Amino acid sequence: MRRFFTGGAVLMFAPSTKDYETPPKGRLIQRPSGVPVLKFANSQVAELLFGGSILLSSVQYYRGREDQWIGDDFENRILHPVDHYVFKGDKRDLHRTGPGIRSKGGSLHGVTLAYEGVSCFVLCFAVGAFDQLSGVMLGKEPDNYDACTEILKPERLARAIYHTGRLPDATPFKEIVHAPQIGMVKYRNMVRLGDTPYEPPSPFRKRLEFKSQNELRIAFYFKKPGLPPRLTITFSVPAKTLRRLS
Repeated sequence: MRRFFTGGAVLMFAPSTKDYETPPKGRLIQRPSGVPVLKFANSQVAELLFGGSILLSSVQYYRGREDQWIGDDFENRILHPVDHYVFKGDKRDLHRTGPGIRSKGGSLHGVTLAYEGVSCFVLCFAVGAFDQLSGVMLGKEPDNYDACTEILKPERLARAIYHTGRLPDATPFKEIVHAPQIGMVKYRNMVRLGDTPYEPPSPFRKRLEFKSQNELRIAFYFKKPGLPPRLTITFSVPAKTLRRLS
């Protein structure tokens, strides 16, 4: 970790270049079996998907959106307010304050520790019945989604994008990202209050306000920082993976 911003009572920490060499690992929540996995988009984007082209967006892109429909400044971030903590000089410090601060003495008072995770492209789906989710996902400004595709085999789709995907200059997608991780999003308070222990940021955790979207996510972690916030990938669409619903 490297500290990249200090302002007032907030200390913010970003991953170092070395952190990008190995993708973060954590226990991911498996999607429920037998429940539809749906991709809502506008009709033009849906048609491109069937033709083997997909626009991937990074967590930075979603953090930069000002709307509260899919924009979220907590994407892959977490805050740990510390009212008062006296450093012990052992593993209890890591448990409480995270890896950003090391101290053999001293204390913290009225400080918020903000951690940002390794960047990644995320591919987002809603899990549930179309009739239940269409009212949440369709026709919302500013994106005005008007189409829905059922993803019959999300894991197969993820592997196809990773193994056959190409950038616009024909560079293999897997040269710039790690192998995909897939899991359900856990919705929670992203500000860790009281004496709750340190928890690393993750693209598989989001604020409670987004719970109605019931997301399944595929994350492609960057192999190095500085990739563009959005990237169009062409890939070979596996058979029996996609089905038009609307």
